[in-house]
Amino acid sequence: MSEPNPPATAAPSGTRTVTRADAETAVRRAANWFFWIAGLSLINSFAAWNHMGFRMLLGLGITSVVDVLFPAGEAVQLALLVLVLGFFCLVGYFARRPSLPWYLTGMIVYALDALLCMWIGDWQAVAFHAFVLYVLWRGFAVLRALVANPAAADAPPA
Repeated sequence: MSEPNPPATAAPSGTRTVTRADAETAVRRAANWFFWIAGLSLINSFAAWNHMGFRMLLGLGITSVVDVLFPAGEAVQLALLVLVLGFFCLVGYFARRPSLPWYLTGMIVYALDALLCMWIGDWQAVAFHAFVLYVLWRGFAVLRALVANPAAADAPPA
């Protein structure tokens, strides 16, 4: 029988503590957003291919640009979509392991995509990108604390 998670120890005033297991769960939950980004971008591309006339805010701006620039089903379009969506799936996979460099790289690429949405003038997508980046940043902060002190049971709240 395994022993339950040890209680969190005292933290400096003004901070909250969580168990290591809760911190790892928070990192995984935040990293799951990378899978949502890839999946909903795929749905957006599918909708564009079939001229359905809708898209989801969570999707990537770069996939929307690819959908506009290349005819549906063209090899170049499919290759670019597989590359971009595969990248976000890979980031999600490694960010859940957890990997600080992969997590950070995914956040940077997603922030660059937010800049693309800003340049296009899609302000709703920019706002949603900002929300997702905030959620990702909170998970990243917990991950940094876990990496900085792997033996400790405490981490900043998620």
